[in-house]
Amino acid sequence: MSNQARGCYITLMSHEWLAKGNGISNQISALAKICGESEKDMALLWQSLEVCFIPHPKDDTKLIHPRLEKERKKQKENKKKRTNAGKQGANARWQTHSNRNATAIAKDSLSSSSSTSSSTSVKKTSAKKAVKKKPVKTDKEITDTTKALRAWITEYESQTKDFPDFSPARDNAILKLLVDTHGLEKVLYKIPYHIASRKMLTIPGFKTCFNSLGINGSSTNQTRGAKKKQALEEMAKKLEEESGNLIDMVQPRRINA
Repeated sequence: MSNQARGCYITLMSHEWLAKGNGISNQISALAKICGESEKDMALLWQSLEVCFIPHPKDDTKLIHPRLEKERKKQKENKKKRTNAGKQGANARWQTHSNRNATAIAKDSLSSSSSTSSSTSVKKTSAKKAVKKKPVKTDKEITDTTKALRAWITEYESQTKDFPDFSPARDNAILKLLVDTHGLEKVLYKIPYHIASRKMLTIPGFKTCFNSLGINGSSTNQTRGAKKKQALEEMAKKLEEESGNLIDMVQPRRINA
């Protein structure tokens, strides 16, 4: 190909790729407009370019580039494989944590039953009282707040390779409010981004990163640390606005005569 023909060839391939499988026109006038050539020059150039394109299988008025369409099909297949792999990985992580939770529940039930049996053997009563055990929650009875908490722990472990610290208190009040306000799907979608960005937390009891996902910043939703930070910022702003020496803001001490 000449340099002119090569430039037209690359231009036509670019347009065909952006057409997303719809192809380009097979009319010389349309091709000339795409390449910025006259119809006369385009007719001469097309003699060397025509062999690079084939008719569209579904539209006789269009042309496609076979190599580009092969690459397009390959990319679609790779995208589908990555999507399926991601779903399988997510299902595996959820299954692992579900098994851990079931094991923990089983241990708790065993310890509670043993303590109950020991206490009843010591106390001798005339009538035997039936001990009512709390029903063990199944996976179907697990709340959305619990699902959000599991997802948060899973994502934190995945990104930091460590288990989150829940001291001094394990309070899920705001996490429940987030789920009730925005829905479980939106909370699960936002969790990875807020852990990755290392934003300040607004959930009481969580020392690690997690922000409010849109909950307003009123005093009822703020932790003690958030309130202290806000107070310090207001004090710094006030100091910047004050003119004169900072020593003038200190009250003089009274000296008793």
